[in-house]
Amino acid sequence: MTMEQNTTDIAMSVNKVEAGVNELISKLATVVDPRLVTREPPIDIFDNGDSIIILADLPGVKKESIKVRVGSNYVEIMAEPQPLPTVGKVARIERLSNFRIYRKVELGVRFKVDGAKAVYRDGVLQIIIPKLGSIAETEVLIE
Repeated sequence: MTMEQNTTDIAMSVNKVEAGVNELISKLATVVDPRLVTREPPIDIFDNGDSIIILADLPGVKKESIKVRVGSNYVEIMAEPQPLPTVGKVARIERLSNFRIYRKVELGVRFKVDGAKAVYRDGVLQIIIPKLGSIAETEVLIE
């Protein structure tokens, strides 16, 4: 099996798992109020040398409901669900905007917290955080 075939097989397996998880969440949301279910948005993280850039997919989420908290080495993304339209009985629910959203990401760098910026455009939240440096870690010898 070539590397390309292996990569394709892995991608197809991930897609099947993701589809299954979405179906389970949708079924749960038809039984329980979907606003009580928490979802994690998909994210990409890029190290830009002197800063970290995080892109989070939040399609359909209103900018006013999004909160971003940056700590010394972590980022939290939160959003409250939008009210469900009253068009009938819920048969399937998948859109992120129907659920409470929470994602915490811890990274091995220290952030310059007061320099963080966030922009929300076209359903994508972009967070740019300047770095202070790596988190120090050492093994201590026992005497």
